[in-house]
Amino acid sequence: MNICYIAQTAVPGKTAESIYVMQMCQAYSSLGHHVTLMVPKQPETIDLQDEDIFAFYGLRHRFTIRKIRLPHWCPDIFSYGMWMPLTILPNRPDLVHSRCLAPAWGVANLFRLPTILEIHNAPSSNAWPQKLFARLMASQNLRALVVITQALANHVKPILPPHTRLLVAPDGIDAEQLCRPDSLAAARAELGLSHEKRRIVVYTGHLYRGRGIELIIELAQYMSDHLFLIVGGRESDIEYYRQQTGQLDNLLLVGFKPPSQVFTYLQAADALLMPHGHRVENSGGRDMAAFTSPMKMFEYMAAGRPILASTLPVLQEVLHDGVNALLQPYDEPSQWTAALRRLQQDNKLAKALGNQARLDVQQYTWDKRVERILEQSGF
Repeated sequence: MNICYIAQTAVPGKTAESIYVMQMCQAYSSLGHHVTLMVPKQPETIDLQDEDIFAFYGLRHRFTIRKIRLPHWCPDIFSYGMWMPLTILPNRPDLVHSRCLAPAWGVANLFRLPTILEIHNAPSSNAWPQKLFARLMASQNLRALVVITQALANHVKPILPPHTRLLVAPDGIDAEQLCRPDSLAAARAELGLSHEKRRIVVYTGHLYRGRGIELIIELAQYMSDHLFLIVGGRESDIEYYRQQTGQLDNLLLVGFKPPSQVFTYLQAADALLMPHGHRVENSGGRDMAAFTSPMKMFEYMAAGRPILASTLPVLQEVLHDGVNALLQPYDEPSQWTAALRRLQQDNKLAKALGNQARLDVQQYTWDKRVERILEQSGF
């Protein structure tokens, strides 16, 4: 099929959405489809110099990337809802998969192309987005509404027409990660950590509000025999936390690393942290706590290292305490300390948790996700 994927993220970019979009396009491409990713043209946030954009993301399958210059004289909701669909028309795709409401509405309702809308948070309560959402859901050209968690499905189901196909498809992992040799020593050697005697605990991702960075700092203060690595974040956030933690010699803010390198940090760890709070913000500042399906959760699972995560209900759709992770309340630092000590003292438990997580995540590859979406959308 000729598939057009629409997103609003910067490519290349540092956000989880940017990585997610590229992985989804690779998955469609790996199944033999001709894929065109369409994103708005934005100022470059990453200078790749001579590096290939696909190598930056660690991708093996290529696809077309089109950066569309949107008119500045028109409000976003109209320019995105009309201009992006107009640029699609000459190619007449067999399917449009959109992460954005406005172009999905334009493609399905105005140009009558088969459309999939994917949302990762509750629909906006503002008047215009509400109207567009309702009209798109009523369209016969909408093949499916894809959500990332059962919690989000339960939230939107009451406002959907009876005929709407509602699909739950959690985020995923690149199957190639499951094929990489599982060597802690090799990963540490690659990162220059071969001589590190302390246990290594890793967090990857952004440092937005609600991601638990303050908790990690508190753990580092209590546990001098552990080295805490925080991989990721915007420069402004990294500088802020460096000023807060300058006196700690067992906490290292590594900074942003290309997606192709992050998995090595996970494999170098003795334990992986995901201390989401009661409010979890995304790059746009919206609260994701009730509906989030973090990509890092699946990457952690693929690494085969024990995961310590918060008891956020939505995470428990995938993580199960004592089975493939250890879960603690976000606001109980002593329980996080105890969990890390437990893993330190019980290597058998640590291995069992990591192995089970790695086994469980095999059903969550990007390729399998795309296959399920296409099958359940009637393609």
